[in-house]
Amino acid sequence: MFRRRVATHLALALALPLATACGGGAGADAGGGAKTVTVTVGYQSKTINTVTAGTLLRSLGYFEQELTALGKRDGTTYEVKWQDYATDAPITAQMAAGKIDIGSMGDFPVLRMPGEIGGMGARTPHELMRCAEVSFIRDCAEMAARASLARTESRWGLYHERLDHPEQDDAGWLHHLDLRKSPSGAMEFTARPVEPYVVPVPEFAPVGGPERPLGQVALIPVATAGPGAAASRPAGAAAPAPAAPGAASDPALLRLLTLAEESPDLDALRPYLADPDPAVRTAAVTALGETVPSGAGPVLAARLRDNAPQVRSAAAAALRELVEVLPAEAELGAALRAALDVPDPAVRTAALEVLRALRLGGAPVYAAALADADIEVRIHAVRGLVSVDATGDLASAAFDAAREVRVAVARGLAAVRTPEPAPLRPLLADLDPLVKAAAFAALAVTGCPPAYTGPATSALIDPAWQVRAGAAAALRAAEPAEAVPALAGALADANADVRKAAIQALLAHRAHPEARDALATATGDSDADVRAYAARATS
Repeated sequence: MFRRRVATHLALALALPLATACGGGAGADAGGGAKTVTVTVGYQSKTINTVTAGTLLRSLGYFEQELTALGKRDGTTYEVKWQDYATDAPITAQMAAGKIDIGSMGDFPVLRMPGEIGGMGARTPHELMRCAEVSFIRDCAEMAARASLARTESRWGLYHERLDHPEQDDAGWLHHLDLRKSPSGAMEFTARPVEPYVVPVPEFAPVGGPERPLGQVALIPVATAGPGAAASRPAGAAAPAPAAPGAASDPALLRLLTLAEESPDLDALRPYLADPDPAVRTAAVTALGETVPSGAGPVLAARLRDNAPQVRSAAAAALRELVEVLPAEAELGAALRAALDVPDPAVRTAALEVLRALRLGGAPVYAAALADADIEVRIHAVRGLVSVDATGDLASAAFDAAREVRVAVARGLAAVRTPEPAPLRPLLADLDPLVKAAAFAALAVTGCPPAYTGPATSALIDPAWQVRAGAAAALRAAEPAEAVPALAGALADANADVRKAAIQALLAHRAHPEARDALATATGDSDADVRAYAARATS
């Protein structure tokens, strides 16, 4: 949803200086003539709902063009400052503080919407239906939010995870939540126990029982450093148990959650990143990944060496998410290389992935990782070697003990800048059919000279259909005189994937008369994909 403090449509946003003063800086020259106005736009580049009103608008430069044209008429120089945010909350806070003039938000807060909905209007029955739909969607969102606040436990993994109630409570909350509208119009909840199952489920035995009225559930800020209004408890209900350290009632965590709403800089987050409580450090890493202040990359990489697994996991996730926006700094590269010594394989995998994406790693770094005990790490090492075209080091991994790594090597040898067939030779003789299939398929890219055409032709009768399909792909790059007769025979293979590979290879040889004849016969194949590929050649 695209929103501004006094206007909700882009057309009005473009008329910003005429409608009201900007929240950004405005100044006049010494002579009181020309002035400069800064328009600050907050948007979410990682939210699909805001692509048009954020990322696309910025990349096309339409906003700047309109303001330049306006400036020529009123003598004002307009400067646009774009600020990218991971979530809606910082944009909301900055707009409230007058630091952002225009906000493009995809996860629009539920509590601000009643006023927005009240201002809607309709000119046609279709628009009226849309207005009703928006109202229903907003009501459903509030029902879900209040239900989550009513259920004082965590359940179903990420679908309902509360920092203030992190444990699952089957005794108190193996219940459905029924919702009704009270006489005053408010939402009221009743907890209805799950009925005993007709077919018993081990370790999951609902006991039933009476319903428990919960009354109204107030929507209160989750992150608040001061007192908040709590929902009243029904008569006889037990008081909530004290929160464990690291829960949302932890003062440090509350301060951090409040701070995160204000797009803090790196210095403001440093104390929380060094907090002795892993929950606070995890939240600080998450906030760092959402706000992305200058210098965030090296700090996130340093947290990969944290002694708490949840902190390392959060840092790895943040680095992966931000890899396209983080600058390729030498300090970041050094911190990522240092993380390759961490015992946690997930950390080593993430470090290699980010090193490769930002081109901060070299062949020696990736070659050393080929000796890692973890298969996934070695696969990422192979990908790193491909990214720097280290064919020699890549070929040395052709004898890796893990099939998955050897498959990655076969594919990687076809993806380097100057692929050659020779390094594939040991993989073509591999005992694993998937490795052999990947190696033959790679010949389609590296080229399939006469020394390799014979093995590819022989592989068309291999017991494994994957090998036969790979061999057919290889013959795409072989000389037509040898390849076409073999491929024509492969059109009778019992496996549709092999026949499809043969058709695609024959398409590369369609200038050869025998290839055209074979393609014509395949238009009657029993498989629709095979027929479609064959028809492409004859149309």
